[in-house]
Amino acid sequence: MEKRIPPGKRLRVYDWNCMGCMACANACPEGVITLTDVGAKRVLRFRHNCENLECGRCAEACPEGIIALGGTAEKIGERASVIFFDLARCEQCGTPFTSRRILDRLLSELFPLLKSKPEELSWLRLCPECRRRKQVEESIA
Repeated sequence: MEKRIPPGKRLRVYDWNCMGCMACANACPEGVITLTDVGAKRVLRFRHNCENLECGRCAEACPEGIIALGGTAEKIGERASVIFFDLARCEQCGTPFTSRRILDRLLSELFPLLKSKPEELSWLRLCPECRRRKQVEESIA
């Protein structure tokens, strides 16, 4: 069943658990949520005045459940929420490629499963390009 948001509701962001995964920005058809990577920082901006109040795609896409639709413009205001993230750098080439929070979570959750295979964990610290290169090198060897 499709989730319907009553008219007059606004976007709320509870950023303490945000990982910077980009799911909300990718799901937003209105451009209310934007993401930019600048150097070694990721900037996620949420406008509170979304016009498509029946959408709710951002809240549905968020794996952390930090986005809610509710309240009124008078209570929340028309300001934007901005969240800054440090980006993790690839251990091989130094390119920033994901938020530090995402990488730290992956490493902490996978460590108990892969502690006997530390080479598998090191793969997580590589950017997609270096992962592809490493995979090709290993398949040739």
